[in-house]
Order: sequence, then C-alpha cells, then structure tokens
Amino acid sequence: VAPAPPTAPATAAAAAAAASTAADGCACCLHYALKQQGRGDEAVRRLAAFLAAAARQRCSVLVVSGGGKPEARPKGQLSTVEALERLAALYERERVAGAAAGAEVAAGPKTAPDESARTAAGAAAAAAAAAATAGGASPALLPPLYVAFNPYFPQPQDRQAERERLCAKLVTGLVTGGVALQFGDDPALLDEALRFLRRPDVLGPAGRV
Repeated sequence: VAPAPPTAPATAAAAAAAASTAADGCACCLHYALKQQGRGDEAVRRLAAFLAAAARQRCSVLVVSGGGKPEARPKGQLSTVEALERLAALYERERVAGAAAGAEVAAGPKTAPDESARTAAGAAAAAAAAAATAGGASPALLPPLYVAFNPYFPQPQDRQAERERLCAKLVTGLVTGGVALQFGDDPALLDEALRFLRRPDVLGPAGRV
C-alpha cells in the first residue's frame, strides 16, 4: 500500500478544521507524524503551517517522529527533536526579521520622504513574504503542543537515551502542552518515569503528563 501523500500547507487548515468539527466541542488533539510529511526544511515548513492551522481551530497537537529506529530512517527524515529544533530556529529568524523591519520603519526618513516610504514598504513586504514562505511561522501561532515519551524500554541505556531525547524536545521551549506517555504494562518502569518527569529540572510537579 502506498503511503499517504504529505499534508501540504494549503490543506493543513482544512485537516485541522475537519478534525475540530468531528470533535463536536470536545477537546481535540491532532496526531502529527513527521514520517509522512516530507524531508528537511520542507518538513519544517509543513509542520509550522499545520501548527498554525491547529491553533486557529483551537486544537492541540501531538508531534511524533512516526516510528522506526533512528538509524533506519530515510535520509532527510526528521526526528521530533530535529524538527522542533529547526522550528524554534525558524521562529527566531522570523522574530529577528520582524524586529529589524519594525526598527527600520520606526527610524523614519533618512533622506527624501518618498525614498523612506519606499524603504518602509519594502521592509514590510519582505517580512510578509518571509512569513508566508515559512507557512505563517510564529511562536504566537502555536497550539498546545505535546511530545511522546516511552518509559518502557527494557534496557537501562535505552531508557536513558529516551530521557535525553525528551529533554532535548523540552529545551526548545515549544512543548507548551505536555508529555504523552506510551501505554505499557510495567508499573515499576512507569513509576520510575513519573518520578523523572516530576523533577524540577524536567517538568516539575505541575507538569502535564
């Protein structure tokens, strides 16, 4: 069976709207698998567009890599950590570009008024074009964003690697919703994971799990 085509930015709003309508007033958390959404920078742009659409529909989003071991991923396919790091960098570039455009407009005319007006209009147009290229990228457009965490790896080194991946996701500052735990049947490992998540340097006692 052929995989589903990637969700284009133009259809992201429709997908989020359809899910929100189907939820019929209930809280709706959309599941976004990077595995199905292109490679490299294109995957980041698609993610930014989808998050903006979900925010407009008041949906939350769970972002996952989409399964498979890291070493088995096709070249260019992003993990959740890589996608969030790139998305955070994209938001920062947009913030800097917007601040620079605003400062240039606020500075007022330096030469002839007509030339200043053209400069200000050009800066505003450039900022708008950059935002459009990024799929409407802005941290202000983020919905509640969740990431996954699997506490049930049998080997201690694998559990430690999973914890390090989670911390790398959290440090981006984009995980505004909480952490979704994978289902499992080992109460001891679950208790160990919950104690880890409630540490002040991870989620803290008030963190959402």
